[in-house]
Formats: sequence, C-alpha cells, structure tokens
Amino acid sequence: MSISSLVSISWRGCEPDPKAAETDVLVLTGHSYFVDLRVRRGTKAIDWAFAGTRTSQPGDHEGETLCTWSHLISSRVAAEAHTRGHPVASDSGVNSPHLDDPSSLTLERGRMLNPATGVIEEYAEVWRDYEVSERTLVVFLERGDGKAFIGMIGKRRIGVGIGWAWRADDEGDNGIWSFGKTDGSEDGKDVVIHDSEGLKEGEGLQGGWIIRELWRT
Repeated sequence: MSISSLVSISWRGCEPDPKAAETDVLVLTGHSYFVDLRVRRGTKAIDWAFAGTRTSQPGDHEGETLCTWSHLISSRVAAEAHTRGHPVASDSGVNSPHLDDPSSLTLERGRMLNPATGVIEEYAEVWRDYEVSERTLVVFLERGDGKAFIGMIGKRRIGVGIGWAWRADDEGDNGIWSFGKTDGSEDGKDVVIHDSEGLKEGEGLQGGWIIRELWRT
C-alpha cells in the first residue's frame, strides 16, 4: 500500500527527462488495485489517467520487487477498446529502495512505451512515498460497468474514468480538482465510506460502485 508522487523519469539510461517536472503525478496503491493520475501543471490537462490491478513478487536480488500493472482503463486508449475486466495495456517494473533515501524514495526500472517516441524503451523512475499513519482507511471502488475507479487512502482520493479524472486531498468538497469532462453523479465524488458500517469487499454501493478493497493499515 502506498501514496506516491513521481520525482523524475529517465529513458534509456539518459539524464532525467525535464518534461517530467511539468507533470503532477499522484498514485494510490492498495493490496491489488491502483489509480494513477498525471496532470500537466500549467494547463491542468490530463497527461495520463489510468487504473487497474497490480501484482507483485520478489525480484532477482535482495530488496527488489517485481510489479506488474494491468490497466483496466486508460486515457491513452480509445473508449471503444475498453471491455470490462480485460486489461487494455500493462507494464512491469522492478522496484527497489533508492540509494539516496531508502526510507522514502523508490527506484522503479523497467520497459514501457515512451509517449514522446512511440517506442518501447527502458526507463527509470524515482518515486517519493508518503508516510501513512496506522489505522488509515484504504478503499478502492470500481463502477459496475468497469469504466471508472476510485482510490481512497485517508484524505487522499483519486477518481479516474474514461475521459475524466478528479483528485481530492481532504474529506470535504474543498480541495477537489476535476480534469477533463466528468459524467456528473457517476464520477463518485460524493461517495463516503465508513468501515464502521459493516461493509465488505464485493458489496455494491449507491451509484453503481462496487467495493474492491476495504481495510485499515
């Protein structure tokens, strides 16, 4: 489980791409689900918004974790190509503690599509992981049609759908930023979860949302 922001990305062993600094990236990751929102700082346009499932296993070396992200929805894939439950894309990388700051920085290395070249290339990303206090509520929801996901870790929330996304940093309406064209009440901004209500994973909520993860740290 993690709350992470992108610090830098390098392609093919070169120096960090300066364009990465122009993008605000926040990722919420649970046991199995994740939501990833990347927004251009100047225009607030969606650079990339995607969500899906993640699997992990030990890497070849001590301290390494091999992760695979299956994108169930993605802003870089045509809407008509999305089919519920079937990934539209996937990528894999090896995560390890960054030597500069092992406690809060993660180095991710792998291969994926470079949007600037249209070619699959080796990459190295540096991620900053934020501390999460004990007993923090973690929730991941999928809309019944499979075309939208919400991740919640404490006060951090991200909603991602096909053609739209939103992000919130607190529990109220203040601090919610919308990107792209939302589809009104179906975007899930008004969803509130309390684990004291006896809800369980797999149960449905008002608005057509399904609980995929519900637990506390």
